[in-house]
Amino acid sequence: MTSAALLAACGVADPERWRLLGQQRLEAAAAEAEHQGDPELRDALERAHPSLIWGLWLPLLTALERRQGAGKPVVIGVNGPVGAGKSTLARVLRALAAQAGLSLATASIDDAYLPWGDRQRVLAGNPFGVLRVPPGSHGSGELTVALERWRQGGVLRLPRFDKTLRGVTGTAAAGGATGRCRAAGGLAARLPAAGGGPARVPR
Repeated sequence: MTSAALLAACGVADPERWRLLGQQRLEAAAAEAEHQGDPELRDALERAHPSLIWGLWLPLLTALERRQGAGKPVVIGVNGPVGAGKSTLARVLRALAAQAGLSLATASIDDAYLPWGDRQRVLAGNPFGVLRVPPGSHGSGELTVALERWRQGGVLRLPRFDKTLRGVTGTAAAGGATGRCRAAGGLAARLPAAGGGPARVPR
């Protein structure tokens, strides 16, 4: 279960009510995932270890809720090795946030790969024999600019990278992704949408 210190840091005054509300949101998010035909997300929500649910997911959601009244967009950075669960964390938070009336968007460093020609030049002769993933294949400038504009009150316009194009070496997806939200996560987090419904920014 969540430690008293963590609950206090999240501003939780009534731990029992917090746990009850958290359980309700967890169950509602799993049911919505089932309704949307997303068994992978449903299983993540239903089978997660309690330490993840009560020690990370729900405290982080509570912290986001507390920030919603501050009037500034919230950005959360998530770092970790391949397979650590970064994408799952982002998907779970988005599902739980929807149950709390928050709209979240996710951005990934993988959407910041250099353009095709630049990657060919930068990664020519690399020992891995691939044209994405190795250090040097990313250019985060466009993503950084998009986030900064959004934090200044603009519309969130995220670059998107399609790994299925160019024989799975990938290239930028046409149009990217646009949405309105008050927080961004994954390499961005999220809060209530300006104008109501969730801002769906697909991965």
